[in-house]
Amino acid sequence: MKTNHLLNGSSFGLAVLYVDIRHSTKIARKMKLYEQKLYYETFLNEMISVVDDFGGYTFKTAGDCVIGFFPEECGFQWADNVILCGLMMIEIVKKNISPHIKSKGLPALECRVGADYGDVQVVKLYSEKLPFSLEVIGSVMNVAAKIQAEADTNEMFIGQNLAELIYTDFRVHCEPKDELKFNGDTYEVFKVNYKI
Repeated sequence: MKTNHLLNGSSFGLAVLYVDIRHSTKIARKMKLYEQKLYYETFLNEMISVVDDFGGYTFKTAGDCVIGFFPEECGFQWADNVILCGLMMIEIVKKNISPHIKSKGLPALECRVGADYGDVQVVKLYSEKLPFSLEVIGSVMNVAAKIQAEADTNEMFIGQNLAELIYTDFRVHCEPKDELKFNGDTYEVFKVNYKI
């Protein structure tokens, strides 16, 4: 990501993608600590790698969730990469990670993905113990998280802002699923049905 966004505090557009393990809190409570380490470490490292492979940047992890950013500067049809990234995450979980985890005697692993596009701004947060940390703010951060919460097991949901930016072939495979309500306004959510 170009550092001028970070240095001058200006707002800029990007797609935000959230992926997490479905029902992980309930599953992890039945595991020993070393089993939890394998379960989470395998998932998080693979998801971070997929974000990198599709030209994104991993912003952070939070528990069982990976948050990836895809700035517009990521190249031609960058929005399509967001869709491909999410779909590839689901396929990797189903065909690689879950079978590997199950071979170690652990429960199957499933995921869900949510993404949207919007403007964000980088802000500095200060603490007595650290010089500062950077955080990204913007409604897209909250909206993408809410969209992801609507997705079911091994599904990818996207918001209308991202849906309007993707290539036609992907767009025809987006099924209207739900509407989120914000201050009386409705915001469309789509399920991505494209198979890779």
